[in-house]
Amino acid sequence: MEAVPGLQADQLGYSGRGLLSAPGIAMVIGLLGAMVGSFLNVVIHRVPLGESIVTPRSRCPGCGTQIASRDNLPVVSWLLLRGKCRTCAEPISVRYPVVEALTAVTFLAVGLARGIDSDLAFELPFAAMLIAVAGIDIDHRIVPNKILLPMAGWGLAASAVLRPGELPELAIAGAVAFLFLLVAALLRPGGMGMGDVKLAGVMGLYLGASVAPAMLVAFAVGPGWESQSWPAMGQVRASAECPSRRSWPSAVSWACSRAPS
Repeated sequence: MEAVPGLQADQLGYSGRGLLSAPGIAMVIGLLGAMVGSFLNVVIHRVPLGESIVTPRSRCPGCGTQIASRDNLPVVSWLLLRGKCRTCAEPISVRYPVVEALTAVTFLAVGLARGIDSDLAFELPFAAMLIAVAGIDIDHRIVPNKILLPMAGWGLAASAVLRPGELPELAIAGAVAFLFLLVAALLRPGGMGMGDVKLAGVMGLYLGASVAPAMLVAFAVGPGWESQSWPAMGQVRASAECPSRRSWPSAVSWACSRAPS
């Protein structure tokens, strides 16, 4: 299925109204992004703690009350509740609607920039991974293997199905990016964690040769992240699993636009 550039109705061949119109498709992608963003909030919170991302259902950290479905609508519920738990009025971190809105905007931007085709099954999970990694990295300064390894597997599998002709280039780019940062980490112990090294390899599997400028952008603006904090996330905890320097989250939006078509 060939890529359709942009979301213009005439380019997509849709002139009517409803979900098959260009605005309808954009709305669906945005809603999908918001729902995925809600799930990413669970990932960002639970994965570093070693908790299941499936069960139990979300609960208020203050009173422990299970969050009802009506109070779990991305962005909307937080606004309607004015950022507080319905039961105990405990403040709910602004992180949650921020992640949901960011994911929705990112998914929409990918659709607008890359077009609507089967490659979205390759590009959108990559974008979601970068957002999840950014959130965990900022809060805990780790890049968990529980995210990187499945995404590496998905990148290889999706490439083999959707982009078989590009698979060798993507695999080589991933290996080169991994080895490059591995050497840098070995030459300068403590300057970079293995989480960064593994993330570079995974990014190479998705970006191909474009991982090189993505790495340059990350290194250029990465130091600015050292002084930043995730909204209302509390004190940063150290961890032994893949400590990182927070360089890579700065390349999230740029990398999303560079996924090969």
